[in-house]
Amino acid sequence: MCKKGGDLQLDPVAVPTAKHLNIRCENIKKTGKARDDFKRDIRHRNTGVTNTGVTNTDVTNTDVTNTDVTNTDVTNTDVTNTDVTNTDVNNTSVTNTGVTNTDVTNTDVTNTDVTNTDITNTGVTNTGVTNKGVTNTDVTNTNITNTDVTNTDVTNTGVTNTDVTNTGVTNTDVTNTDVTNTDITNTDVTNTGVTNTDVTNTGVTNTDVTNMGVTNTGVTNTGVTYTGVTNTDVTNTGVTNTGVTNTDVTNTGVTNTGITNTGVTNTGVTNLGVTNTGVTNTGVTNTGVTNMGVTNTGVTNTDVTNTGVTNTGATNTDVTNTGVTNTGITNTGVTNTGVTNTGVTNTGVTNTGVTNTDE
Repeated sequence: MCKKGGDLQLDPVAVPTAKHLNIRCENIKKTGKARDDFKRDIRHRNTGVTNTGVTNTDVTNTDVTNTDVTNTDVTNTDVTNTDVTNTDVNNTSVTNTGVTNTDVTNTDVTNTDVTNTDITNTGVTNTGVTNKGVTNTDVTNTNITNTDVTNTDVTNTGVTNTDVTNTGVTNTDVTNTDVTNTDITNTDVTNTGVTNTDVTNTGVTNTDVTNMGVTNTGVTNTGVTYTGVTNTDVTNTGVTNTGVTNTDVTNTGVTNTGITNTGVTNTGVTNLGVTNTGVTNTGVTNTGVTNMGVTNTGVTNTDVTNTGVTNTGATNTDVTNTGVTNTGITNTGVTNTGVTNTGVTNTGVTNTGVTNTDE
């Protein structure tokens, strides 16, 4: 304690800048307000801070602003962050467990080798965020906005995303397992080397999305919209598409196995070197679709409408068409083997160099 009329002596560890302050004891003793205001200011505004080997447990942060902060080898357990703003923050080898983030804003944040488990994010805004070697397990994201975010070597397991907006996001070597996406908007998103397993997409809108070397297994898409999407070397296995709309989509070197399409609308779609095996199409509408070098094996088409479709160098084997309507179709260099047509209507169809076997 200080003497009457002397300077206030504060703990230099708890408050590093205390020695620079010249707070009079008698002023604090009168009301205590100056002391409280000072502590609150120090606690809620962190600038140019470096934390190394820190462990935080059962911490509650409210109305906190972190600027130019570096966290290394930090462990956070049962932490609650509310109304937090992080700017120019670098997190390396950080472990977060049981963390709740509400109304958090992250700008120019870099996360490297970060592990997140049992995390709840609500009303979070991420801008210019870079994630490298991040592992997310049992994470719930609600009302999230991601802008200019880069994800590299990220693993997501048991993640639930609701009301998420992704703009200018780049995903490289990302693995998604048991992920649920609801009411998601993806714009200008690039996915490279992404693996999706047992993923459920509902009410997702994809615009100007590029997928390269993506693997989808056991994925369920319901009410999903794809516009201006480019798929290259994509593998789809056991995928279910219901009420999906594809517009101006380009598929190159895509492999579809065990796919179920119901109530799907394809407009201005281009398929190049696509392989379809064991695919079931029901109530599908294809308009202005171009197929080149497409291989269909064991495909079942029921109540399908094809309008203005061009097929070039296509191979159809063991295909069953029931209640199919073809209008303004052009077939060139097409080979049909073991094809069964029932209740098919052809109008304005042009066949050139078509080979039919076992019809």
